[in-house]
Amino acid sequence: MNAGASSTASIARTSSATGEPACGLDSVTVIHRNAAVADAAATALLVAGPQRWQSVAAQMGIDQALVIDHDGRRTATRRLAGRLLAGGRPNSFAESGLR
Repeated sequence: MNAGASSTASIARTSSATGEPACGLDSVTVIHRNAAVADAAATALLVAGPQRWQSVAAQMGIDQALVIDHDGRRTATRRLAGRLLAGGRPNSFAESGLR
């Protein structure tokens, strides 16, 4: 990735009623060349939740996203999963069906 070529937005929201993370996801990170798109997409994917984030990402043309659910499971789009390291090991993230 070239410096300045991408922007990321990471969001963790909680329910005001319970203080628990909203919508089944704890965090969403989106990488996009446009920071405003990354921010809007991260919010949209978080609100979509674990069952719908992939379809929302596809509709928005987002191909680099990482979501972390309440159990700490990390799932990345295929394009982003190939770029990530966890504990020094490449590709230790679950891949979504998105390219």
